[in-house]
Amino acid sequence: MEIRDGFSKLHPAVTFTYFVAVILFALLLLNPVFQGIGLFSSILCFLIYKGKKALSSALVFILPLFILAIVLNPLFNHRGVTVIAYLPSGNPVTLESLIYGVSAGVMIITVLFWFMIYNQVITTDKFIYLFGKRIPALSLVLSMALSFGPRFKDQFIKIREAQVMLGRDGKSLKTLSVILKIMVTWALENGIDTADSMRSRGYGTGTRSNYSIYIFDRRNLIILVFLTGASVFLVLGSVFGIVGFQYYPVMSEISLGGKHLVLYTLYLLLCITPLMVRLREDYQWKYSNQRS
Repeated sequence: MEIRDGFSKLHPAVTFTYFVAVILFALLLLNPVFQGIGLFSSILCFLIYKGKKALSSALVFILPLFILAIVLNPLFNHRGVTVIAYLPSGNPVTLESLIYGVSAGVMIITVLFWFMIYNQVITTDKFIYLFGKRIPALSLVLSMALSFGPRFKDQFIKIREAQVMLGRDGKSLKTLSVILKIMVTWALENGIDTADSMRSRGYGTGTRSNYSIYIFDRRNLIILVFLTGASVFLVLGSVFGIVGFQYYPVMSEISLGGKHLVLYTLYLLLCITPLMVRLREDYQWKYSNQRS
């Protein structure tokens, strides 16, 4: 389900650019300050779009991944000069490898949060609108693959709740096998319906028409220029080593100079763009109500 807020109603090119930027920077910027900003912003945006209950459910599988990254890195990576312990094999466990494991874990969970928000904002029709004319087959496959997971999960929950209402144990092996059979049937029927719908809309015939409800107005242009400009400055900062950070063999010091603070602020504003758009929309709504 698409959330109806100011950011979600922006042109798909703007929202897609935003998610490409935040996901790529989450993968590339390993500076602890940038990682902290990215993690904080992704959790904040996740709370706005999905709520506290969804955050609790997400943490159930995200936290084990975070812990796993922290544990595995020191076991297999022994670089660093600050030895804090020795494994039974005689290999050292270094402080640098442990902290790098924390960094890797933060990167993983931040990217996962961004992707979950992406699935909430960039719907299938938006993705096909952006890439349907350029790469029609690939865009269709990707959009269907990205939307299948959430739809499969929602359908599984509905079927399990129906089984519980019938008086069956929703966690028993027998009930799960029944749910699996129903899910397979639903997936096959849904595939047939999708194929019929695609054929009716002209896929593969060369006669398919396109309908667009998205308008690229002045507000979209301003936000896109900001996203592009901030991304360019961050890339330049990375190229010239301003935002760089090394963990091995000795960790760098966190810099808080003028150039660094500017880039930290730019990255924060970039990450919380959905929140700024939403706050601006709320302010305009309250202001219009006061005037009326």
